[in-house]
Amino acid sequence: MSAEKRLKQLNIDLGPVSAPVANYVNAVRTGNLLYLAGKGPRPDASDKVKRVVKVLGMVNAVPEFADHPQVINGCSDLFVEVLGERGKHARSAVGMGSLPMQIPVEIEVIVEVD
Repeated sequence: MSAEKRLKQLNIDLGPVSAPVANYVNAVRTGNLLYLAGKGPRPDASDKVKRVVKVLGMVNAVPEFADHPQVINGCSDLFVEVLGERGKHARSAVGMGSLPMQIPVEIEVIVEVD
């Protein structure tokens, strides 16, 4: 089953991808690796995910907070729920003193594409 169909089956709408707020792009492809800038793929992207390679999860947290991995588990679980074995990945989960626009979580992803 495609990722798009699985998301629809799970009633998950990722919504539109916003434009970058500075001089960068949402994604850079080199060979068969796609580096995503803290956002999901564009709705019109033709690249197909072969597997999720690496996830960096950043949690907006106070210094005393220590459960960053548990917060990012939701992202990891979603990738596996949607992509199956192709969604399993290496991962880092870290705390940040702040994130842009006070968002609670930012995710960077590297995916292998066909």
